[in-house]
Amino acid sequence: MNTVHFFQGRRWRWLGDAANSQSACTAPTGFVEDGTDTDDSNAAVFPGCTETTYYADADGDGFGNPSVSQSSCLEVTGFVTDNTDTDDTNASIFPNCEATTYYADADGDGFGNSEVSQSSCVEVTGFVTDNTDTDDTNAEIFPGCTEITYYADTDGDGFGNPEVSQSSCVELDGFVADNTDFNDTDANLNPDAEEIADNDVDENGDGIFLYNLFEDGDGDGFGTGSTVAIESQQVVAVAEDAPDGYALVDGDCNDNNAAIYPGAPEVWGDGVANNCTIERPVAFTKEDLADHELEENQDRITDVVWLTRSDDGLVGFYNVFSQNQPMIEDMNCAYSADDIEWARGSTATPTNELQFGGFFNLVDGCVDNDFFLNIQNIIGEALVLHLISEDIYIDVVFTSYSIVNIGGSGGFSYMRSAPNN
Repeated sequence: MNTVHFFQGRRWRWLGDAANSQSACTAPTGFVEDGTDTDDSNAAVFPGCTETTYYADADGDGFGNPSVSQSSCLEVTGFVTDNTDTDDTNASIFPNCEATTYYADADGDGFGNSEVSQSSCVEVTGFVTDNTDTDDTNAEIFPGCTEITYYADTDGDGFGNPEVSQSSCVELDGFVADNTDFNDTDANLNPDAEEIADNDVDENGDGIFLYNLFEDGDGDGFGTGSTVAIESQQVVAVAEDAPDGYALVDGDCNDNNAAIYPGAPEVWGDGVANNCTIERPVAFTKEDLADHELEENQDRITDVVWLTRSDDGLVGFYNVFSQNQPMIEDMNCAYSADDIEWARGSTATPTNELQFGGFFNLVDGCVDNDFFLNIQNIIGEALVLHLISEDIYIDVVFTSYSIVNIGGSGGFSYMRSAPNN
């Protein structure tokens, strides 16, 4: 096989570098048989071509940078034949253009920021020729406008939050000129809101709460009549919070007496229902010589206790329901009428502190055997009558008690509570 002399060809396989050759039977990689290339470092320069100097056009405006050039027989990407560009970093500046200074308009209101500018022969996006904007972060502030402070109206009630504001020459969405909202999270709470009674809320922020209260003339915490709308400077949560002369609850049966109200301690014998909820004391009277067998002369307290005295003036009581005839109590100090017993005191006293016994024993008849004198001592005294089988305790106050040896004959009268009290 014949040996052939090959020349290195870096760009074109048929044009080699005469200064760099080697002999081989076949062409080595990067080598060719031609040795006429005058510049084997530039594929755009080769024998027979007409070289042209091209200039870098970094900004793509068609005008080249005279400081950055390259010779080539072919056009070079990113290069042009012109070399007159004075600023190859800005496509808006080129030879023979009339450069204008543009100013940044970051807020898009048409007015530019004098501190941020750029020269250009063409309009620049985001820039304007004006430089009079005093606040380029807010499109609502611009030269010639009258600034107004607007306040956030988060709840949309038309009243603004004084703590969240923004100045603007135009109205802002979600803001209002008012700054009197004291609660900007609830549209029902604002200076023009109507007060709603009894909800412990000050709707209009004036420091006044509205309540429907009852007039309380005696100041006992219970009112009467219909409610009236009353303003209060504090939440009325309990009776003590109510304004003077008014109460949270009604039910007072006597609004002229502070000792009379629902739940008041009952005073037996005064003829008054102090607690307003119980029946007034039952008044019972059996006249002297009245027939004890007649129902009208028996105090039928319950279905099994019918209390009376005999019409012959015997001292004690008996229970007509379960006893056929009266017993002479002063013949037996331990005796008590069937199914009842007596004690001094009232039902307000714990029952284990009361000393119960027969009626004769109650008036100390068994101590000095002077029942006829001692009986008068219990007139007006608070007593308790215990209905044993039904375990009912009744308050009793005697108003009279006649005895045979001083002109009486079986008469008596008292006031007592109802058996359910």
